[in-house]
Amino acid sequence: MSKKIHTIQSSDKKEFDERVNLFLNVDSVELMEGSYEVIKKDGVVVYSQVVVIDQSKMDIDFFDNGQKEHEGTYKDGKKDGKWTYWHKNGKKKFEGTYKNGELDLYTEYFESWEELLKWAGSDDDDNSTGEPDSQNETDSKE
Repeated sequence: MSKKIHTIQSSDKKEFDERVNLFLNVDSVELMEGSYEVIKKDGVVVYSQVVVIDQSKMDIDFFDNGQKEHEGTYKDGKKDGKWTYWHKNGKKKFEGTYKNGELDLYTEYFESWEELLKWAGSDDDDNSTGEPDSQNETDSKE
């Protein structure tokens, strides 16, 4: 059984409690016994808690700012079910459904029109095909 150890730390007690509770709402996560600490250094208090994630059932990870990076489930050691990925700002980036380790259905989210065009292979902000706009070319020749 594969396990992942994750340390949650914050100098803000409310933020710390919220982040710990995010993990505790997931079936495959447990607190590591005896790992809660209040660290005092140079007049700053930091709350710290280690959690253990059973990666045979699921995976979850967070950005440094506390926003969720991704979350998904496993079955028989393979991705299975819903997997979601987020941007660092908390907006959804990708959501997909896996069956037996294979991506079955997905939706990709873009933060801007420019990001969508870049993904589609175009660097032209005015049209997604990358082809010149014939009406504009005609107008500029007159």
